Amino acid sequence: MATSMETIGDELKTRLATIADIARVFAPNELPLAVSEFPVALILPAPTEYHQDFNDSIQCSFRVIILLTNQDNPTALTRLLDYIATSGADSVMAAVEASTTNEFKVASNNGAGVTTWGGQQYLSTEFLVICYN
Repeated sequence: MATSMETIGDELKTRLATIADIARVFAPNELPLAVSEFPVALILPAPTEYHQDFNDSIQCSFRVIILLTNQDNPTALTRLLDYIATSGADSVMAAVEASTTNEFKVASNNGAGVTTWGGQQYLSTEFLVICYN
């Protein structure tokens, strides 16, 4: 039987917490109303596909949003490059795909953008992470 999405989300949180530069990581079951530490990673559920084989495995996806400080901070924009990189200490891809518990793949990144959270706008980048379980 497949592992629960909550358990998979917690494992993804554990992987992202290995990035020392991220101040806090929130799993899907603990998303805050507002954030006060930066940078912060928010893990949100994305589309899930059920019954991927006869073992009832699932393919679940998560949106990982990294929020930095105010949207007009040029230094924060430069920091995004380290998260988007395919390797390195701050690479989301390297941290996530190093899991030995679940098979995670970082499918895409949307580049630099703006995310509104708790009524505030933040410079952000978003990753689509797929877990094959």
